[in-house]
Amino acid sequence: AIRELLAMPGLMPNAYINRQDSTYGYSALMRAAARGHLDVVLVLLNQGAKTELENKKENNVYFITAKNKKTDCLDAILKHSGPPK
Repeated sequence: AIRELLAMPGLMPNAYINRQDSTYGYSALMRAAARGHLDVVLVLLNQGAKTELENKKENNVYFITAKNKKTDCLDAILKHSGPPK
């Protein structure tokens, strides 16, 4: 159900999609990718989730995804956004 809600065009403004938690600085994209939720990663990317954000340890979604060995999610992020800048 949450995947269908996230996929609705215009439902979540970019400010919410890219919001980072106050404890660790993780965005929704970072959490989904770290846990290997490819379908959620794809929806978030298509809704405008930013890949250049960094958490409080200055790690971006590319690093977090690779560290957690979620290669399918990393491949999707690279295909969508290209390599980190």
